[in-house]
Parts: sequence; C-alpha cells; structure tokens
Amino acid sequence: MFQEKTVVRWVRVALALLSAHAVAMAQEQPEPKMERVEITGSNIKRVAQEGVSPMTLITKEDIKRSGATSVLDVLRNLPGVGGNGSEFGNGNDFRNGATTASLRGMPTLILLNGNRLPVSGSDDSNGFTSVDLNMLPLAAIERIEVLKDGASAIYGTDAVGGVINFIMRQNYQGVDLSTSYGATTLGGGDVRKLSVTGGYGDRATQKFNLTYAAMYEDTKRIKGTDRDWANHIDFGASGGLQYANVYGAHGTDAGTLSIGGNRFPDPGCLPGSKLPYPSGAEWFPSPTRNGCLSATAEFTDLVKPSRRAGATAALNWDIAPDLTLFANAFYTNFDKRIVGQSSWLQNRARNNLVIPASNPFNTYGKPVTVRRDFPIYEGGLKTNVDNLWLLTGLKGETAGWDWSVTLSHGEERGRADTLGAYKLEELNKAVDDGRFNPFGANSNSDALIRELSGEMYVKTRSKTDSIKLQAGTEFGELPGGKVGVSVGSELRKNSLSYTPSMDWQQGLLGQYAVLPPISGSEKLSAVYAELSLPLLKTLEAQAAVRYDKYELAGSTTNPKFGLKWKPTREIMLRANYSTGMVAPSLPQRFSQGRDAFYQTKDPHRCVEGDVYFDQYCTRQVKASNVGTKGLQPEKSNQYNVGFVIEPIKDLNIGLTYYDIKWKNKIDILDTTTVLDNEDGAYKDHVTRKDVTADDIAAYAALSAADRARIGPLRGELSNIKTGWVNRFESHTSGIDLDASYTFRTDKLGRFKVFGDANYTIRYDTVLLADNVYINCPNNTSCDAGEYNNPRVLANVGVNWDLGPWSATGIVKYVAGTKVDRSPSAVQNQWYDFYAKGRRIPATATMDASVSYAGIKNAVIRVGANNVFNRDPAFDPGSSLGYNDSWGDPRGRFVYVSLDYSFK
Repeated sequence: MFQEKTVVRWVRVALALLSAHAVAMAQEQPEPKMERVEITGSNIKRVAQEGVSPMTLITKEDIKRSGATSVLDVLRNLPGVGGNGSEFGNGNDFRNGATTASLRGMPTLILLNGNRLPVSGSDDSNGFTSVDLNMLPLAAIERIEVLKDGASAIYGTDAVGGVINFIMRQNYQGVDLSTSYGATTLGGGDVRKLSVTGGYGDRATQKFNLTYAAMYEDTKRIKGTDRDWANHIDFGASGGLQYANVYGAHGTDAGTLSIGGNRFPDPGCLPGSKLPYPSGAEWFPSPTRNGCLSATAEFTDLVKPSRRAGATAALNWDIAPDLTLFANAFYTNFDKRIVGQSSWLQNRARNNLVIPASNPFNTYGKPVTVRRDFPIYEGGLKTNVDNLWLLTGLKGETAGWDWSVTLSHGEERGRADTLGAYKLEELNKAVDDGRFNPFGANSNSDALIRELSGEMYVKTRSKTDSIKLQAGTEFGELPGGKVGVSVGSELRKNSLSYTPSMDWQQGLLGQYAVLPPISGSEKLSAVYAELSLPLLKTLEAQAAVRYDKYELAGSTTNPKFGLKWKPTREIMLRANYSTGMVAPSLPQRFSQGRDAFYQTKDPHRCVEGDVYFDQYCTRQVKASNVGTKGLQPEKSNQYNVGFVIEPIKDLNIGLTYYDIKWKNKIDILDTTTVLDNEDGAYKDHVTRKDVTADDIAAYAALSAADRARIGPLRGELSNIKTGWVNRFESHTSGIDLDASYTFRTDKLGRFKVFGDANYTIRYDTVLLADNVYINCPNNTSCDAGEYNNPRVLANVGVNWDLGPWSATGIVKYVAGTKVDRSPSAVQNQWYDFYAKGRRIPATATMDASVSYAGIKNAVIRVGANNVFNRDPAFDPGSSLGYNDSWGDPRGRFVYVSLDYSFK
C-alpha cells in the first residue's frame, strides 16, 4: 500500500549503524547537578519546582507505563485534553491526515523544547491550521509539560487554552535501544516501533555533547468490517439510525438503478447486498424501493495504516566558560492512507448520471438513472508529509545577565492525493459515445479507466522562520528574595502555499468543483517582559506582558498576572489572570474560493409538491468559500484559582477552577444564512441565472399563497459565495482535580495511588446571547454534557514497584452525553433522540502493564490497553455506531517492549 521512500531506507540504515555502534559503548553518566532552569510557564530560570501556573508533567517512564503508541495516545488520556484529535476520523477535509490536540477545547500552543513548531500546511474544512502531532515520534520525547493556563504573554498570543511543550533528550551519554510490538486481540492495528538514542561527549571535561535519536514506526489498518459492532446498515436494534449506501461499497461494485419512481439493485449487485430501502421518511419506503445497499464499515478503516520515520540531534558546545553554541535538528516523514469511496458518477449538471435508452449498454429500453461510484476499487486519501525543524543559537552570561539568541526554521511539505477521481466531461463523453459501461460490476478496461481518471491532489508547504532574543537576571531585594526579570523580542514570518492539481484548479473533476491555489504570508514582531516578585518568603507574584504586531491582524497587548502563596510546606494556593488573541489563519485570509456542491433548499423557488418548483427544495448548488481579508482576530480572557495541599506525608491533592471566554470566533458562513439574507447583508453573495419562459409559466400556475411565500420570481441559483466571518463566542469553565498517595511496605514494595479528573461546568457556544442552542455550529448541542462535550473525564490508577518489578493499572472514564440534537440533515430526521433525553453511555476502560528490570541494562515490559475489550460507546447518530471524536474502535491492544542501555 505504501511505497518506501529513500528517507525511510536511510533511517533504517541509521538505526542499524547506531545499533552496531551501541555494542561498543560503555560510558558512565555524570550525576545530575541542581541548577536553575526554565520551566514551562515562565521564561525566568529557577530551581525546578511547582510554578505559579498549574502544570502537568508527563515523564518518559509515565509514557512507557501507559502503553501509548503515539504522541496523541498520550495526550488523549489526559482529562484536560481528551478527544481523538482527528485520529480516527474519515479525513474528508484538507488535513493531510493530520492530528491535533487542544486543552479545554480552546486554541493550544504546541512547542518543541520551548520553541514554536511550524503549523501544518494543511488545514481542516473550516480553514483552521495547527501543528500536526504526527510529526512528533514518541520515541524521541523525553517528557511532556502541559501548562493548563493561558500563556499568551509568555509564548505568544495563541496560547489560549494553554501550552503543550515536548522536551527531547539532550546532554546524554551512552546508547539506548528500544523496540516494541503490539496488536489488537480482535485483529489488525499492529504497531511496530524501533528506536536508537545516544550521545557523545562530556560537557564537564570535553566541553561538548551531541545527543541523537533515530526511530521508525509502522501501524497496520483495522477495517470497518473487522469489528462486528460497526458493520451494520440498520442500527435500529440498538435504538440507532439507519445508514444505507446505495452506490456500492467499492467503485468496482454494482450500484442502484432507477426508472421513474422504481428503484432496484443493479443485477450485478452481490446477493447479500440486494435489500429493500430502510424504513424511513426520506427513503420513501414502498414495494418498488430496493437497492444495492452497503454499510459504511465496508469502505472505511477504523484505524488508518501509517508509517513514520525520523531523526533528531542536539548539540551543545561550550565555546567559553560563559558562552555555549547550541543547535537542534529534527526531521520526520509520515505516510498515511485513509480509505474511502471513489467519486460518485455525475452528469454534466452534477446530478445523478442518466443513461438514455439509446445507449448500447442500456438493456431496459427506457432512460435509467445510475447510482454508483467511479469504477476504481478504493477511493479515499493518500498522504505523505515531510517535516524539518532547524534551530541554532548562542547562550551565555554577561554582567549577571543570562542571555540567548535563537534562530529557527521550520518547514512542512506535504502531498495529499484523493483517489478515485474522474474527469467529468471525459466520462460523460464516453457515455455519449457508448464506450463506458456504467452497469454491473466493472467491465471497463483498465486503459479506459486510466483515460477517464483525473488527477486530484494538493501539495502543501508551510514555513516558519524566526529570530528570538531573550535575557534574564535578578536584581534588588524583596522580603522573599531577589526579583527575577526576563525580557525578549521575537521576529517571525509564517508562509503557506497550497497548490492543487491542474484538473482540480480547472474544475474538470466529477463531484468536485474548482479549487484555486493559495499563497500567502504574514510577519510578526513582538516584545515581552516578565517579572518574578518574591513579595514574601511565602508569597510570589508573576507579572508578564507581551506586545505583538501582526502584519495583517494588527497589534495586541496581552498581560498575565499570577500569585502563588505557600504559607506552609503542606499548602500552596495560586491564582492567574491572562488574555490572548488568535489571528486568522492564512487559508482563511487567502483562499481564492473552495468550490463544492451542496444539497440546497432555495427559499425563493422551493414549493414542495409542485411539479416544477419541488426540484428546488433539494438541489445541488455550487458554493464558493472565499477567503476574507477583513477578518478580525479571535480574543480571549481567562482566570484560574486553585490549591495544592499535602495534608499528610505523601498525600498530594491539587484543585484548579478555570474560566475562559473566547470571543469573536471565526466560522464559515453557511449557505442557509446567505440565502435567508439575500435581500440584505449578503445580496452580493448570491448569483442567479436569468428567469426562463418555463419559470414564468410555472410561477403563474402557483397559488397566490405560494407566490406570496416565495416572493417575486427569481432565476435558478448559479452560485453562492460563502467565506469566513466572526460570529461565535464560547464560554467554558470547569474544575481540574488531581491527587496521589504513596505508601511503602517492607515486603510488598512501594504503591502510588493516583487520579486526575476534569469536570466541565459549562461550555456554551453562542451566536446570539439569548438563543444558546439553536445557533450552535452545525445545529448541534454545545453545552457541557451534550454531544461531543462530556462533562467528566477522569483517570484513576496505581503504580507498584518492588525491586526489579514494576506495574501500572489505570481506569479511564468518559462521561456519557446527550446525542446530537439533529443527527443528520439527511438521515432519519424524524428521530428526536435529543428531546427524548437519549444518551451516549459513559465508558470506563482499564489499561495495565508490568515490567521487569532484573536483566542488566534491560527493561522488558508487557501490557494491555482496554484489558476487558470494551466496545466504544454506541452513538445512534453515527454511520459506524460510535463517536470517532471520543470512542476508541481498536478493542483490547496487547504489547511487549524491550529497552536496552549500553553503559
């Protein structure tokens, strides 16, 4: 399925060479020294400790104990993050198979070693860009610091929900080998990983250190048909909806035919797929309604096959006692295959293909409407993404000031190929000429299919270049100690190019319209300052401010204020307030118009039941989503208060209450809003054809009431211009709770019982302040406890250590939610599950692992995630029977790993 790239082969060679070299290595690691360091949430160096802002630290050992197979695996197990970040979604947008993570559902800044990573060159269907977590191989991560506080004043305006800082190993000596294999007990989803990490040089004696790593990971697919719970058309037995695809599971399958009102399966349809239409209002059930039906699971992978290879290196060279040259290099290549259907066959008007009676392949003697896909077995998306991140600079100490100058360049290059596309005009001409047979299982030659196939791909390239100057010192004296200060400045340029294939740019493809290229850039300059004020021995204040000037989005000043009070060793209280800003993405500004066809109800021509005007109640209309140069930035303000206490030895309890308001949110303008305001604000967004003689005659035949309802006669819709607008607000608040208790026994070893949870009090998304629910995006529920917003996320577990043995068990809980208010605009609208209070049930799964370190320099670990093999919670509004934003479709995953250190 994948073609191995040259870079992947080189990574494999590097792994082999490094493994061979490891056998000869036998170096001792120096004892770590207590030193002042930066912790995430502050630019001021200090002895590592609990800071003013709430932060979660995930160590390499935590990652290994969890059995996580990817960076996203680690993050989605954190109650403050949660969700699958597009990992299991069908990927039918512009994301290159990218995955994301956000804290509290808010924009979150992703850092690597405290520095910004480039945003992905791809974006989701709403035009939002983010760092693609696929670029980060888990084997290269030493620890993850999750700052659960707004940090716009410290790191940049877009740290609204918080910061996730991935820290890679540096200043290491020796060589470590790590390999693991895991698979699901239900079949599929195998994960193989191999990595080598090593380091040369002792900075204490040799004045330099080079730390390096190389890694390779491979994940196999899980087909939708591999899980019985997903492989259904009718979920009615479980109280769910009915989803019947009538176009064939694969392009080479036969589809569904119709003559007049009579629908029936193509005679070439497989016997098991010849079924009556599901019973439902929009399916028009009748004895003459049958089809060649298939389940979504037949053309969907629950886990997408992927490969990741990468290498990283970090150099620190002490040129002089107070001067160090540092450099970091990071490269990954990521391949992913997202299975889907090929494009469905259309006539020139982009409606269902109609084969005239005169066609040599039509044996029915009447025009036949054909519902099937282009005869290529599988469609979907094939992606390949390369990421390069280079950073270098100098740091030192001069006249009591610690300072650094950092240059960085990040670049992502990707290509996403949509498979199963065809050229609309060429296919219709082949039908007219009697060369293309749309009936039965595919009988067309490979040569003809290649001739009709279209090139449908997008090449993306994003770059981030920056220079950052930072300096810090201590001065003066307050009752609690010296004042810490940090000042800095940053210049950054983000650029993006987005180049579709010529077939796509010229609108030649069936099912898809025109997709113009995108090219744009934006410069940013910023200055910032931070103070650490030890007001008392027990009271510390943090004050920070950052001024950012965007080339397009304007300027903004964002402050942050924090207090930490530690009256005794056992009690610490803290409070923080900050503001933030998110600039519009480059696609949202520079898109020249993403054209797509939507089933659209024309309020000025739709008359249900009328012979002529009923067709305009559900008609394919082209909509052009054009970038909006005048978009305003999104803004936020937030605060949190909390405490950490140790009421008895080894018992720690932390609690944080947070409140975040996110204003001026950017959203795509929908076609309904445009048409409802065609005579007002969006008059210039609607293009119509001229009124025809047939229009005039049909309009005259309408009743006076119908004419009054649709208004003066207008021509048929030709195009609707949408675009991005500022029109939403969100307000969320909740509580983070974490606790741990460690106790030791003489014979049974050390036990650590721990837990963390997030309780969302509210998550309101509103268009109008007095109409909370109806105006949520996509007309779905949007408050805490409603669809896609579980109110409670929690983990409870125990770690055990005894000599060379250690083990971990953890139970992960996701609260139930109400179902979608309107599960689908097409399927089963008459079901009002929301009004009936129906819920997607809560889930609780258990992960467990045990390791043995009794072999010199080696650690062997075995474990299982989802030990009891729980199916994901049933979602009645899903064509696969589960919510891919929260549910895990894999089932029980068992694994074994081996780590070996050459010392």
